[in-house]
Amino acid sequence: MRVVRYCDRSSGGANACVIRASEMLQAISVFEQRSTGSNLFQEGDQPLGVYFIRGGRVEMTVANRAGRTRQVCSASEGEVLGLSSVITGRPLDCRADVVEDAELQFVPREALLELIRTNGEAHLEIVKILSLDIGRCYEVLKCIDAENRGQGPRVVPSSGA
Repeated sequence: MRVVRYCDRSSGGANACVIRASEMLQAISVFEQRSTGSNLFQEGDQPLGVYFIRGGRVEMTVANRAGRTRQVCSASEGEVLGLSSVITGRPLDCRADVVEDAELQFVPREALLELIRTNGEAHLEIVKILSLDIGRCYEVLKCIDAENRGQGPRVVPSSGA
């Protein structure tokens, strides 16, 4: 089965939401430069915060029961990593490694949650990002189903994200 890339947020929608959220969170953020090969987090880790990618590229992978890894997607400028795990408190569901030197904006979990509780505008931007992510997940599932039915992989349309 080929990897279906579904993290493309290069046009409008979620990218605009991510940029607005990133700007709102600057006061509580730590800005980092990470070199190629750096690990941001491991599958199963508890989320410490979210990463807004301001430049570079990060690859997400998952491991199966046999220990083989599979690339889930590659994220670049304008994307956010770890948000759903921070919101739900569930462990991270993939590993994230820098594959192209990256400029990152890290927002600690508790600071983000406090801002969401107290700032309605930030809350709405986060909800928009998560809602668009749910739509993309649905599209990925439809692609996997089509491939499993022998209809071959198809390109997942960008959800305006």
